[in-house]
Amino acid sequence: MDRVKIIKRFDKPLCFSVSAVEKGARLYMSFVDSLADDVIFHVEFDKDAGQISVKDRYAGIWSKPQLHEFAFKGATLKGEISLEGETFLLKLKDFKLEFPCKKLQKPILWNIYSDFRYITIGDDEPVTALPSRRWRFFPEHALRTGTGSRLRVLHTPESMRPGLAALYLWNGNEQALRELVENIHTTVDEVLVVVHNAKLLRHSFFVSLQSVYFNVRIAIIDTLMIRDNGDVEKLYGSLFMNKVLSEIKHSNVVLLDSGTDIVQLNRLVRDHRLRSRTDDFALFDDQKTASIQAFSIGKLTHFVESEGRLRLPPEDLAHRHPVFAEAPAPSARLEWNIAETEIRDYPLTVLDRQKKLKVRRRGKLVILVISCEKNRHKQQAIRDSWAKDARLANIDLCFIEGHPEHAGPILVEDRLFVPVPDTYEYLSHKIWHAFSAALQIFKADHYLKLDDDCLVNVQKLLEFSYEDFDYVGSDINLGSRTAFDWHRTAVFNKQLSDLIFEIDPELTWFDGQGGYFLSHKAAEMMATTPLSEYQHMLEDYATGRLMSRKGLEASALNSKFLSIRDIYIKDDRDYESAVISDVTSIERTFEIYEIISKLNQKAIEAKGRWRFDFSPEAKK
Repeated sequence: MDRVKIIKRFDKPLCFSVSAVEKGARLYMSFVDSLADDVIFHVEFDKDAGQISVKDRYAGIWSKPQLHEFAFKGATLKGEISLEGETFLLKLKDFKLEFPCKKLQKPILWNIYSDFRYITIGDDEPVTALPSRRWRFFPEHALRTGTGSRLRVLHTPESMRPGLAALYLWNGNEQALRELVENIHTTVDEVLVVVHNAKLLRHSFFVSLQSVYFNVRIAIIDTLMIRDNGDVEKLYGSLFMNKVLSEIKHSNVVLLDSGTDIVQLNRLVRDHRLRSRTDDFALFDDQKTASIQAFSIGKLTHFVESEGRLRLPPEDLAHRHPVFAEAPAPSARLEWNIAETEIRDYPLTVLDRQKKLKVRRRGKLVILVISCEKNRHKQQAIRDSWAKDARLANIDLCFIEGHPEHAGPILVEDRLFVPVPDTYEYLSHKIWHAFSAALQIFKADHYLKLDDDCLVNVQKLLEFSYEDFDYVGSDINLGSRTAFDWHRTAVFNKQLSDLIFEIDPELTWFDGQGGYFLSHKAAEMMATTPLSEYQHMLEDYATGRLMSRKGLEASALNSKFLSIRDIYIKDDRDYESAVISDVTSIERTFEIYEIISKLNQKAIEAKGRWRFDFSPEAKK
């Protein structure tokens, strides 16, 4: 049995979805007044009997259940619940139930108990549709593309270095290439000159070029291929381009030509972090939005031929983050014979027997893990466990550390150093600087703030539709029930231990330990608020206070984004519905990660009949 909190004083109807995915599953919701610690009423859905039963409890005594006929159609039903006066309202399609509750006082806080494998509280999205967002982890997708005679990707991303390679197709113009290299050699990590016709190659020219510019490299791609049977075949099209990909040593690629705008290239590399970004992306010309200019190389990245032109296949494009910017070399794509590229809102369809589930493209998500220098052992444990899943899901992750000697934020690999002391009392300062810097560096659609003593079940995280929220967390704190001394043992300046930091008793906010999301809009609200107005000893309270002032109140939770405390775990099944769990040690990090990995594998095996369709018919 799992629990979700609802702050009822905001009086907003609560959406939910019920999915009877297993025969005999008990589908119910129990509403508890948290202040009185007593059940208010209980709703149960009996699909086999075609009934909905409702009963309430007063002074410890249950009322006789009221039974209402209801025709269940399909595997799911959607509805909403609300409280008007002393009347409980349950609304479903073509059905409305009004149930008077005896002397019911509106509580400040409700707890709703249920089994969230079958019921989603907080939106009306069917539970059965949620696993489709895990598609990157399904073997049907991972094994969909194999190596063959037309795919010549000879290495995986693990063997590549982070950085930016500039691809240049050699046309024999030595002066143009020399001028280009002279201007861009400090902007990129490598200039790969691809020679497809050895007759155009003058060896002494390239020797003189490389003697001055050390990051220039030549790839001579033979235009003839000898088959096993001795036949000679010309290497062209996708065979040629995939051979070029196998020569690249860095994870990101930009296409250039002799007409490259150097100023625009420098701006592009700087503004979009083409040398350091680690996500899967495709960069397009903002004037010709189907014209690809740069891209990252993933494990399955390859080109295919379509109507005589080269294309990245739809299964490769499905998970990439699209980026739009002014192209530094608009004609370079044509030199490489790359066709127009379509980025669709719904890049794939999941086929489940007779059903089709369209999967929407996810926005860019960045996880900001609040840490410190002394906790770098925790950072490494995260890298060695659930951060691998985040990478597979194309989610960026970075660790936030304070370093007051820096004049501004600095991103070094996966650590973001912000100019504040690396101590607890400056935690809200660290949060403010982290979000302000992340807006400029990552330009993500959403950010998840997390502590470094937490573990994320990335596959369960993918099920949650965080795009629907500007500010949401996994647990809610009440000002009237919050201790004022959380900082007592954690502060570096011990004279702060006995100080009382004021908290508005009427305010609610999402708990920092369980993590919370901020949209780009909400993060900008924080970044544009003066630090002196935002700061507080309790960083999650500081965020909640600011969001409340901006009209984003912490009023309810979504049951698909829940956290769990390690001390409350009774058995492994308790992790089934949890997205985030706190951990008490490095060893516990790996133990829990192994547990959730097994649970995730079982969930995938239960959906083994699913198949994926990346064809154009899956488009919006």
